[in-house]
Amino acid sequence: MHFKCLLFTVLLMFSLVCKGEDIFVPIDEPTGEETDSMNQASPVSPANLTSLTNVTTPAKVPSVLSPRDSLRKDSVVLPTTLSSMLKQYSRNKYGSTLVQEDDTLVVLKPRPLLAVAENFGLNALVLGWDYYIQNRDYARISKNVLEHNFHTGLVWDNDSFSGNQFSHPFHGSMFYNTARENGLTFWQSIPFPVAGSLSWEFFCETNEPAVNDVLSTGIGGVLLGEVCHRVSDLILDETAWGVERMVREVFGNLINPVRGVKRLVRGQWWRRSTSRGKEEPDVPVDIRLGTGCRYLSSKSHFRDGMNEPYVYFDMTYNDRFDNSGHDPFDWFRIKMLFNFSSKQSTMGDFDIRGRLANILLHSKNEFWKFDLGLYQLFKYVETYPTGGDSGTHAGALSTQREFNQNVSDFPIISEAVSVGGGAYSEYDYKHLRLNNDLIVAGVILGGQRSDYYPCRSYNFSHGFSVRNDFETTLYNRLTIGDDFYYARFFTFGKYNPEELRFRLDNGKRVSTPGDTGQSSIVVNRLYVITEFIKGVNLKFEGVLHFRHSNYRDYPSVSGRSYELNIGLVCKL
Repeated sequence: MHFKCLLFTVLLMFSLVCKGEDIFVPIDEPTGEETDSMNQASPVSPANLTSLTNVTTPAKVPSVLSPRDSLRKDSVVLPTTLSSMLKQYSRNKYGSTLVQEDDTLVVLKPRPLLAVAENFGLNALVLGWDYYIQNRDYARISKNVLEHNFHTGLVWDNDSFSGNQFSHPFHGSMFYNTARENGLTFWQSIPFPVAGSLSWEFFCETNEPAVNDVLSTGIGGVLLGEVCHRVSDLILDETAWGVERMVREVFGNLINPVRGVKRLVRGQWWRRSTSRGKEEPDVPVDIRLGTGCRYLSSKSHFRDGMNEPYVYFDMTYNDRFDNSGHDPFDWFRIKMLFNFSSKQSTMGDFDIRGRLANILLHSKNEFWKFDLGLYQLFKYVETYPTGGDSGTHAGALSTQREFNQNVSDFPIISEAVSVGGGAYSEYDYKHLRLNNDLIVAGVILGGQRSDYYPCRSYNFSHGFSVRNDFETTLYNRLTIGDDFYYARFFTFGKYNPEELRFRLDNGKRVSTPGDTGQSSIVVNRLYVITEFIKGVNLKFEGVLHFRHSNYRDYPSVSGRSYELNIGLVCKL
């Protein structure tokens, strides 16, 4: 419980330091005369740049119920014309720097060799910690271990759901940022988490190399790495001082530890500057923070459900229709739900969708807008009956007997590696706003609950998923929405029940994605948000989870659970 109180504090402080007015200062496009002055100025100086910009205060954003409302084009601060001029201004020992009195964009000089050294150095550091400080058995590497790893090749491991589907992608994000924080682009940084994961699996542990770890760390780490890179950039501000500076440095560097270490070595943690030291252009950010109570119940024992307090965090990065650039992850959205009860896993729901590329379309009447995009996705859902043990299948079965709940009814879902295309449409006219977000994705590595496999509470799977989020807002006071999710997952197991039992009884290695079969998963979330008091909204939500699994060697299983949620949501 103490950890979850700390987690809530972290979310609150993160939200406060990322408020819109602290993040961006709108800058108008230069007029014709100002453009002529820019062209004549040689060389460009900070004074010239300051005189050419017309800095205004951020316009007040109404308490809109939809996060997409407050992200408008006029909030973007760095016009393309001014940005291109600034990129030619100055250079320091850390790379090219764009200097302005109130704002700075740092363009790091590419250092691929240093990135490679830090990538493998990260593994060496972790291995040294595990061996000398933690005295872990898996860190006792020898020549025989290396020969065994290469002889065995890649296997499927039986680690916990959270370890495989959440911790490994976050570890991959650090590999990714060894490249990103050394000046490499998004696309240039992709090989680094893959190389870091492979080197760890084969050289840095006695456990046999796992194919699922390489996929989740190497590819899932790209998504989390870019998100961590951009979110930490929002938080860090070298013009801040005192308590605010300390809070920004702590949380910004926790989100992106690689950047934190590099800033510590350079002395940037405590050095105050006249510029903020940003690596990414400022964009509008919409943050929603909420808290409330969830009532969770299975289909057959609705009255025997459980009340679980939660904290909800929703962040939208940039305006979806900002057309100033088409960089990967120039738009993304994060949704997280943290359980405040020790009876559930801390991370209950975690969803990220990041845009890799897009095409913007506008209708003639300007009321309709369309965005066709390519996305990388991440999804993590973990729910158990009260008192369940998220790490073992046996713990979940004991919960079923003790609390009269069917463990198969409660969802475990993951998309650690998922890429797909989508279409977003928005209609905004007078007091009515409609938007619909459709994404169809191929799931390279996913997972869902296992009903029979004795070594894990989940099966590794491949397949596809469909997301469709619809929302309508009236008079900026009432929002009604429906988030629909469908997944079709396939698991290709290696063993029949007799062979699996033989291997377990004789201590032989068990390497399989799970029980052979296919599953259909549906999650439908209907919600209503209305203004409660100024700046605070009241949210009612009903959620249906449904799963039907057909197995090759076992009877089919269906599960259904419900959520009834009520909470308060404030826009920061």
